[in-house]
Amino acid sequence: MGATGLKANVETNAAASGCDNADGNYLSPVTVQAGETYLLWVNNYALSSGNRSSGQADGFTLLLDFDQAALVSEADILSSLRVFPNPATDWLQLELQLPAATPMEVIVQNALGQQITTARYDGTAGKHTYPLSTEKWLPGLYWVTVVVDGVRRVVVVEKL
Repeated sequence: MGATGLKANVETNAAASGCDNADGNYLSPVTVQAGETYLLWVNNYALSSGNRSSGQADGFTLLLDFDQAALVSEADILSSLRVFPNPATDWLQLELQLPAATPMEVIVQNALGQQITTARYDGTAGKHTYPLSTEKWLPGLYWVTVVVDGVRRVVVVEKL
């Protein structure tokens, strides 16, 4: 075990040469899930160079390596959402670019807050268009809520 008490996927370059705690002082990769928050806690960390008497601190490097889907912020997940035509007569189209395979939920409510319809889709990564019938809706305003990975976006639609 190294100074961190962790030893996995040990790399020979885990610390600068001459560091007396270099062997095994290495964090192993962690698989993360979309929509989750993670915290890396560094406890009892002291910066020092190979020459402790110099008083110079070299610091350390923390490398975070994400795949492309992880680089999409929550704000961006639904930024590609388009709902058209608006106002609508018989049909609405929901167009959306998903960064990764993820389920999506569509909830429609009328101006009184009553739920008119709910639909769930298992979306794959890429651009999708989902048709939504408005044929039986009464004329007025409707709130179309799209939920992807716990992120919500609401679009107000008028039915003629």
